[in-house]
Amino acid sequence: MKPLISVIVPAYNCRATIERCMGAMKRLNYGNCEIIIVDDGSTDGTHDMIKKACSGRIRWIRQDNAGPAAARNAGAEAAKGDILAFTDSDCVPYSDWLDHVPQHFINKNIVGVEGEIETDRLGVFTQSVRSEGGRYLTANIFYKRKEFLAEGGFDERFRRAFREDTDMAIRMMARGRIVYESASKVYHIPRNVSLFSLIKRQELYFYEPLFFKKHGSHAVRYSTHGITSSPFVRSAIAGVALLSLVLGSIESMFFAVPAALWAASTLYFFGVMVKENKWNGPNIAALPFSFLLPLATLYWLLRGAIFWRG
Repeated sequence: MKPLISVIVPAYNCRATIERCMGAMKRLNYGNCEIIIVDDGSTDGTHDMIKKACSGRIRWIRQDNAGPAAARNAGAEAAKGDILAFTDSDCVPYSDWLDHVPQHFINKNIVGVEGEIETDRLGVFTQSVRSEGGRYLTANIFYKRKEFLAEGGFDERFRRAFREDTDMAIRMMARGRIVYESASKVYHIPRNVSLFSLIKRQELYFYEPLFFKKHGSHAVRYSTHGITSSPFVRSAIAGVALLSLVLGSIESMFFAVPAALWAASTLYFFGVMVKENKWNGPNIAALPFSFLLPLATLYWLLRGAIFWRG
């Protein structure tokens, strides 16, 4: 008999995508599975949509908002299967998503299986994910429930969907191997984002110091940032600009540095808006403030470094 797989989906204010996700769950080929939707204190009507759609092998849990890590742990505690399958509320699994996974767990040295994440649109102003392995994202990953619980589950100090998945994978790989299964696929639904939301999103880097504190130099191996997108590069640029602004009170020539940052930031995002056809009212209004993005990155990294230093 095929092993029972428990699919766990954290859901928070996701009424725009949750129906599509749950519809895909109902079309899964794999017969011996249960789907657990964990509503993490949604306030936008997501809870009512989940409650209405749950039936058969789909059940739901509701908790006060505590973050996706805590929601996944709640789902794992309630799960009955020997295999835990994690995906997100903005993902659409293929009908054979689960079919090729159980065979890997026959090997006792394997504690996890990572699947493929597809999307059809990537960009600066598009929130979406594509992965062909090596990132260990919770949009598509499987763990042995016994090993997962023994490891203590996701670290609930990561209150946002950032670094908690990689942290979990690193800890699990101390227990065994995580292999890649290309036939296990989910589609990640792309969503448009604004320049202001990109600036606000920098608060995720509050958790970067916690990740590095836990894993030290080993954490660098799991950085997916290029040089231009690195939060540390952005922070360094912002730091130089702030220092130059202070020095400008002594020698006016230093004001050229923050002025150059503003000009470069404005030109960059102007070009991206044109290229991605995101030239709309909110983005135009935010364009003069685009220089706040590296400053926000610096702020949240420093705030996190201070908070997690103990």
